[in-house]
Amino acid sequence: MKGCAKILAQDDSEANSQQISFYQMSVVMANAYTNAISDNVKRSVMYKLNNGECIQRAPVGYLNVKDENGKSTVIVDKTRAPLVQDLFKKIFYWHCIFK
Repeated sequence: MKGCAKILAQDDSEANSQQISFYQMSVVMANAYTNAISDNVKRSVMYKLNNGECIQRAPVGYLNVKDENGKSTVIVDKTRAPLVQDLFKKIFYWHCIFK
């Protein structure tokens, strides 16, 4: 097939040393790229945590909103929070009765 490259396995007996070296360098570059992305994500998460920002979705009964500075924060959802509190009270009540 024209335009298709053979994918090398490291123990490919037909591959010459140049092909094997190219394959090994490609693997190293791919690993470096994924490590760089991982470092960027970790740095971004730590920056947000250090600045008091929320990095995940708020649980039920809370809302994700942006404050006046544009930072993401969590506030109580005034419509759902009472429902969640009531649910936990009922669970506690039934747990106490049937224990």
